[in-house]
Amino acid sequence: MTEEKQVAIVVSKNSRDIYIYHGDKKYENITTGAKGKIKDEDANKHFAIPATLNHMVEKNKNLLELIKKLNLQLEK
Repeated sequence: MTEEKQVAIVVSKNSRDIYIYHGDKKYENITTGAKGKIKDEDANKHFAIPATLNHMVEKNKNLLELIKKLNLQLEK
C-alpha cells in the first residue's frame, strides 16, 4: 500500500489563485502549473490558508483535479 503525500492548499490574497504547498517552501499554482520557492515571511504576506477547502480536499482528493480542469479560483 502506498502512502499518499499530504499537501496543504493555500490561496493568494491578491489574485485568489489556489496553490499547493509541497513543503520545504515549495508552492505550485494549480491552474498554471507555475512552481517556485518562497521565503516563509513572504508566504505569510501573500497567502492565506482556506481551512474549509483543505478539509474538503482531504476528504476527496479528486477535488484538486476538478479545480485544475475548471480553472477555478476562490471568490474575493
